[in-house]
Amino acid sequence: MDCNTNIFQDFLSNCNTEIILNALLTPGHPYKWRITDKFGNVYEGTSNADVYGTSLTILLSDLPAGLINSYGGVFALSLYDTTDACKRISFKMTRYYDEVFFDTARGNAVKENLGCTFD
Repeated sequence: MDCNTNIFQDFLSNCNTEIILNALLTPGHPYKWRITDKFGNVYEGTSNADVYGTSLTILLSDLPAGLINSYGGVFALSLYDTTDACKRISFKMTRYYDEVFFDTARGNAVKENLGCTFD
């Protein structure tokens, strides 16, 4: 991570089936997502932004079973252009960000989204 990176920090609850990134994106456009764990392991996949361009959903079934849990530490999520794997995408949440850092909280709260919804 370089000094110019803009990072949004958030958390998820335990036992979700998906991660919803609430960000302004191109409607229906495919994005390559990359999640890096505390050990530097990198997991990648592709998801499309929703039809309104206000969120992108990553299914936890696309990641190793049990990876996202309350003992997993902090994860980094970034988006890339599907045609250029070296081009990281900045996305708008409360402002423009290059990455989202998140961890998973224990308890009975239900929270599967990173960022707030756009109304």
